[in-house]
Amino acid sequence: MNTLFWGHCNTNSKDRPFRIHLLQMSDGSPHPEVIDPIITGPIFPSGTYIVNGGLQVTGCRLAARVVLREPSGKSERLIVWDWKTGEKCTVRSSRFPLHHGSSILLFFFLNL
Repeated sequence: MNTLFWGHCNTNSKDRPFRIHLLQMSDGSPHPEVIDPIITGPIFPSGTYIVNGGLQVTGCRLAARVVLREPSGKSERLIVWDWKTGEKCTVRSSRFPLHHGSSILLFFFLNL
């Protein structure tokens, strides 16, 4: 079954949670194997903008890497969920000055 993982952040609200929608590619309906078709990520405060990001899936794990621009600099989040249950497995964060590049350059899943 083909699954569409679609992430977005509402830029019109003061505190903006990042949301990932778990949908079937065939018709856009919620994926039948999920408990809740929307995974809610961290809440990004006002003045924070997503400047880059990506999603990666392996098995039942879904990882989101999000690069944020904040008033005080940049930060990154790497959040991993079980996409079927919505349970958050891990969160990693880093901060760095605006003129620096990225600190979480690469992540990948190993199926050992």
